[in-house]
Amino acid sequence: MNKMTQGMNSIFLKVWSQDRLALILRRSISKRTHSKRANSKRTVSKGAMRSMSKAESLEKNGNNFYQRLEALVNECDPAGSQNEVGLGLLLIDIKGFRKINSVFGFTLGDQILADILLRLKESFKQNCHVLRAGNDEFALLLSELVNPNIVNLAANKVIRVLSEPFCVGNSQLKLGFAIGSAYKSNSVSVGGFLSRAEASLIKAKNAGRSYLVTEFASDVDEALTLNLESELHEALTKNALELHYQPKVDLFNQMPTHVEALARWVSPSLGPVSPVVFVPIIEQMGRMEELTKWAVNTALRQRDEWPKHWGELSVAVNVCASLVDDPQLLDFVDNAIGIWGTDPGDLTLEITEGSIIQDQAGSFANLSKIKERGVRISIDDFGTGYSSLAYFKNIPADELKVDKSFVLHMLENEADRHITQVIIDLAHKFNLSVVAEGVETKEILHALMAARCDYAQGYYFSKPLPQDEFIRWLFEYNAERFF
Repeated sequence: MNKMTQGMNSIFLKVWSQDRLALILRRSISKRTHSKRANSKRTVSKGAMRSMSKAESLEKNGNNFYQRLEALVNECDPAGSQNEVGLGLLLIDIKGFRKINSVFGFTLGDQILADILLRLKESFKQNCHVLRAGNDEFALLLSELVNPNIVNLAANKVIRVLSEPFCVGNSQLKLGFAIGSAYKSNSVSVGGFLSRAEASLIKAKNAGRSYLVTEFASDVDEALTLNLESELHEALTKNALELHYQPKVDLFNQMPTHVEALARWVSPSLGPVSPVVFVPIIEQMGRMEELTKWAVNTALRQRDEWPKHWGELSVAVNVCASLVDDPQLLDFVDNAIGIWGTDPGDLTLEITEGSIIQDQAGSFANLSKIKERGVRISIDDFGTGYSSLAYFKNIPADELKVDKSFVLHMLENEADRHITQVIIDLAHKFNLSVVAEGVETKEILHALMAARCDYAQGYYFSKPLPQDEFIRWLFEYNAERFF
């Protein structure tokens, strides 16, 4: 799911028009928000349409895009130059745009594309060229980069810029998108530069994420990646990773009742490495199942050390996509709770929506058997992927986790607030409890309590903590401090 890839991992926002739930939300939200937003700077204007110049329209042709990219790369980084700075490339793919065209028509679809282009150009004015790369794709060429990681910062900025709702007629749309990135040193060809960004985009799409950090995309960093792979291989073999724990607090009794386990790693050569860096490497190594099983066993073992004065805390572990429809997952879970003497109800398996899409019937059947054992099933990052009303009806789950992209801005963004409320209400109708992720302030906490959310998780209560610090947090927890 991998919540273990939280951090810079992307905030993949759903194009709500893709299913019936979206239509319900749009009709509800537009009635309340259209009058306020009619003059919003985000509203698609005629000026935005004019910004789609003839040259930019021609960029829909792939060959023209490559020619323009090649010319700009050569302009920013002339052949034979010994510049110590590099170039960055972001490829942005707008998800589900055919659905948008079919629901709203091509005219409004073109207006949305124009507004996307305008937002990007307004947000990236220095050392950056914004290009159309395809019918629903855009590209940002970043120049004079002194550090490859600036590419990741730019990707995060794109996420913020495109996460704001788009006003189209009487509707408020949140677009889903994926971003690929690459960094070019002097020795990399333009074709290789573009290929790396395209490969990164494909990885983000396959992972169901808006962006996967690509800190090690340059030639110089390839050796570092190989070194990290070697170190991770040894770390997995010797169980040298560790788990950090973040509490989920019950909003009715105001006590910590659930905990999420998150993998962390300290590289012998680099020190602490972000999970947004090392988890994708483990995925590439084909060892995610091994990481998942290690996390389950470690969490159940360490759970026995937690103080019992709050009662028995249940622990949640993220399950990789490849295990969700694997029949052997049931046997593994049975063995794990047997070995550690854990009550099945004290283990929660967290999965993402995207992990069950390819074989939904098989995944649902597998998860149903696990749920029958008494193990809890939680759907992580709900609302950012493929949810529909049928999903609510059929999913064998106990809990939904509202993605933090809705929670973080629910006070100032009416659409996010309504979406959060609708998810909570629908979940309760289907006897599902709701966890809100990304709770960072008391004001958001109180808004969630008013919305009758069941649990809250976020830095307002605690960042993920290593075992010893988490035990100390439990001993020192005082509800009056937070509520």
